[in-house]
Amino acid sequence: RRLTEPRIRINSKTSDIVLLLLLWVQLALGLATVPLSGQHLDGSMMMKLAGWAQAIVTFQPGASALLADAGFIFKAHMFLGMSIFFIFPFTRLVHVWSGFASVTYLMRPYQVVRSRRLNVPAGQNQPRQPGAGV
Repeated sequence: RRLTEPRIRINSKTSDIVLLLLLWVQLALGLATVPLSGQHLDGSMMMKLAGWAQAIVTFQPGASALLADAGFIFKAHMFLGMSIFFIFPFTRLVHVWSGFASVTYLMRPYQVVRSRRLNVPAGQNQPRQPGAGV
């Protein structure tokens, strides 16, 4: 919708559109790894990637050596994923944490919607025509 709806596109920043395109490229790269994973049915590549991710998170030196024999698609997918995490705080996608991604969203009370018009008889919800008397 962000790219096709004119009303939404006007309110979009360049960073919103760039992030949307990066997410689509990331999805395509992830899907491109599926056929390559068929060559590693023993799970050896997955273990190397998991070891690399653990080394990155725990700040262990030499993490790049674990990816020396990984294919370009895997490396591009990981690089783009880290790039998305890097630019995430500077886009509107950061608002996901204040909405449905937060735990408190699941515990929120129901929203009660009340009409602004008081004492409207049932079935009479149509707005009055201008100049139609009181």
